[in-house]
Amino acid sequence: MERFTKRKSKLLIPLSIAALTILLFLGGFFGTASDKLTDLLFTNTELASDIVIVAIDDESIQQIGQWPWERNVFAQLITALDTASVIGIDVNFKEPSQRGIADDQALASAIRNSNAPVVLSTDLQENGETRGPLQELKQAAEVGFTNILTSPDAIVRNMIVEKNGVPNFGFQIKKTQKPEKEDELKNIFRKTPRIYFYGQKETFPIISTYAILEGTIPKAFIQNKIILIGATAPDLQDFHKTSVGIMSGIELQANIIQTLEDENLLRENKALNVASIILLTLIAAGITLSLKKFLPLLLTLVGVLVAYNLVAFIGFNVRTILDLLYPNSAFILTAGATIAAQYITTKKEKQFIQSSFSRYLAPQVIDELVEDPGKLTLGGERKKLTILFSDIRGFTSISEKMSPEELTHFLNHYLTNMTMIVLKRNGLVDKFIGDAIMALWGTPLANKKQARDGVQAALEMIESLEKFNNEPEHKDQPDIKIGIGLHTGDAIVGNMGSETRFDYTAMGDNINLASRIEGLNKPYGTQIIVSEALLNELTEEDKRELNITAREIDQVQVKGKKNGVKIFEIVPWTKCEEVEKIMQHFHEAREYYYRGAWDKALTTLEVILKINPEDGPSLLMKARIEELKQNPPENWEGVFTMKTK
Repeated sequence: MERFTKRKSKLLIPLSIAALTILLFLGGFFGTASDKLTDLLFTNTELASDIVIVAIDDESIQQIGQWPWERNVFAQLITALDTASVIGIDVNFKEPSQRGIADDQALASAIRNSNAPVVLSTDLQENGETRGPLQELKQAAEVGFTNILTSPDAIVRNMIVEKNGVPNFGFQIKKTQKPEKEDELKNIFRKTPRIYFYGQKETFPIISTYAILEGTIPKAFIQNKIILIGATAPDLQDFHKTSVGIMSGIELQANIIQTLEDENLLRENKALNVASIILLTLIAAGITLSLKKFLPLLLTLVGVLVAYNLVAFIGFNVRTILDLLYPNSAFILTAGATIAAQYITTKKEKQFIQSSFSRYLAPQVIDELVEDPGKLTLGGERKKLTILFSDIRGFTSISEKMSPEELTHFLNHYLTNMTMIVLKRNGLVDKFIGDAIMALWGTPLANKKQARDGVQAALEMIESLEKFNNEPEHKDQPDIKIGIGLHTGDAIVGNMGSETRFDYTAMGDNINLASRIEGLNKPYGTQIIVSEALLNELTEEDKRELNITAREIDQVQVKGKKNGVKIFEIVPWTKCEEVEKIMQHFHEAREYYYRGAWDKALTTLEVILKINPEDGPSLLMKARIEELKQNPPENWEGVFTMKTK
């Protein structure tokens, strides 16, 4: 349940950002910024177009005369261009000519007599009505509105093909040229589709009006082309901001017509963009949660961003708009927020580790946990542990002979020495219980050599105790002796306690068994006793390198346990030689004892005690056999039941 909760909390950031970004996207917030980024996807396209622009440029104005020109100039121009496929004039002749009605009639006549159909421009009013051209011209030509649709940032990106039954100027040119395509184009370019810009200004071929009138342009260059006549002279102020920069109104119309010709509809699929937002947020969260090193994290994040934007660029080239603002923003925000959350969480974990374990763990173990807090799983986890308990023998009588101040100093000195040994051997000091110590190996970090480290710590504790007793400040105090018990087995380890007060500790039957084993040192007269489970964890190499002498001393059923446990003495280094002398005899006596051959066991024990009269396990076995002979058990299986802790 806890792990599931942690996984949910890790998904909370990306899912929250994804949900917020999707709402902003669907609500059209920051739409202008999104449009500006999409504008960057336009590139100069290799163009094979039938559109030719006849420019009302500065040269033409200088040669022909001041603007506006008389209508007869346009009549001549239409006549010169009548081999074209269609002629579009982006000039609204909404007022009668200043040169009289004959001038307007000349233009109307030229339009009617032209082999190429002519399309004139009009203004579409807010009330749906059109303004211009003159009625006589409107009857002679086709008409289309040249109103420009601008975005909130005053940039032209979109077009309207038809409104209130009036066609757009470019659409009117296309349906005049290819009337059979009218319904198809209206169906494709519904609502306000984007204009596909083929490049910046001067992408389409441009010819000066004066050059046409002078006849310097070959007829073949005009034949069957879509001719667009419009202003490019700066003083005429027919310029607009577009997705690819500022261009003249007639060039804008050329891009609209070419968009319709190529059926270059840029499709924006909202579902696809929503999916992109969700996918990128999850990817960002996955990367930041899995990669801890800064450089690989940065390179991977940048790589994903580059990959997405490359896909968006390719998608644009096949006329599908993948939004650049929202998915990229969601990705960056998720990565940043997750990194920040990870930093805060990691900082808290490191502070927790430092505060919780700094007094109980070796510095190198602390460093490893701080480097990777993930190695520490709190809250109750089953682990294989080696457990050590130690206790001062007769501590109550010793403490009664000291003042409180002396006792405190004495005990702190002793516990400090023992703690340093545990920490040096990669152990965790779990707790102090008066003069007793509980230490663990195998947590919070896994330790394949936990049994070896525990036994080495126990042997060094006994060795350190001898030096402790010989220190000058303890010369007036009795020597202390300790008993140490070790066992290896599974236990539950983690934070135990209440929500406001807890300790990192271990619990379970194997913890209790280790404590019972420590308590056996007193009746057996030993200093270190370990379980068979621990001894089996030691390799022959471990025993050789640490000079371990172990002897099996009994099979006992400790209080609170149903089954018997084999226990072994780990002989302190200073006593190995004397124990080696009796090892074989003790093995024989123990086997007689297990089989219930009391007399043979006693005879062998007598031999041992002549060699070493103070051997604790032999003395206990002798006393126990004498008691068993007086009160023979009904079913002796070589396991003695301990009646005390």
